[in-house]
Amino acid sequence: MRKYTAFLGFFLLVAACSSDTDEATSDGVANQTAAGSGGSSNGSGGLGAGNGGSDGGSTGSGGSSAGAGGASSGSGGSGQAGSGGEPPCTEALASLLGHVDKVSEGQVLVVKEEGGVRTLYVDASAGGQQAAPENPRVYVELAYGKRVDVTDPQASKSDAWDLALKRALIFTNSGDGGPGGGGAVFLPGKTFEQVTSANTEELSEEAFVSEDCIPHLDQTQTVQTTFTGWYIYNEATHKLSPTPGVFVVRGSKGALYKIEILSYYGEPDGSTDGMSGGRYLLRIAGL
Repeated sequence: MRKYTAFLGFFLLVAACSSDTDEATSDGVANQTAAGSGGSSNGSGGLGAGNGGSDGGSTGSGGSSAGAGGASSGSGGSGQAGSGGEPPCTEALASLLGHVDKVSEGQVLVVKEEGGVRTLYVDASAGGQQAAPENPRVYVELAYGKRVDVTDPQASKSDAWDLALKRALIFTNSGDGGPGGGGAVFLPGKTFEQVTSANTEELSEEAFVSEDCIPHLDQTQTVQTTFTGWYIYNEATHKLSPTPGVFVVRGSKGALYKIEILSYYGEPDGSTDGMSGGRYLLRIAGL
């Protein structure tokens, strides 16, 4: 009887230990699942931060796209490793930039050309802040000041354009921006006339994400580009004004240009005080 009682006690002890182990394992799985859900929530938080940014029309919109990209880059990155030769972070970049599969109807017009200096009007309003997510970027070829009619997905594989513009977001055809050999650097405080040459070693290519496909975002949750910081936001008027200085830009095929952003509220007649944002006036010359 004593042997039977001892055996029964030992059996109950083993069963209890086994039960504790199973519950611990179950809790671990639950915690991992909760952590994954938390990650998704954080991504959604990025969206909220983007929407919170006020641009007078553009920064919020750009922030929303960036937030969406942040939320999805993890899943996109993990699924790309063996995708038949696709460049790294392809899916994360598409999500981050909000690729729209249609050609922009935004007007690109040479307003004035004199002494090798061209003033270019570029309608990158994308239908306004609310409609921007459904409208593509406008792509510009700088040598002749023309629009390049490619969709966002096509542009990611094309070297026919030099600059991409949509609302307040501008980037070059280089690095994560496209297959071209472009790049840019900002020369703060310089006047257009003062810039007569360029040190090409100072030019940077686009780097929208890290090696792990994590988006590089600014304080407004907008993707960082070589043109980040081009504007000053006025909290009283909710308008953008260009930061004083000049950009040196290398085109997709290696040509060098200097570009001064004259206005974000331009008009096709060359005036700079329009009511709607996303309509650029750019002063451009070769270097």
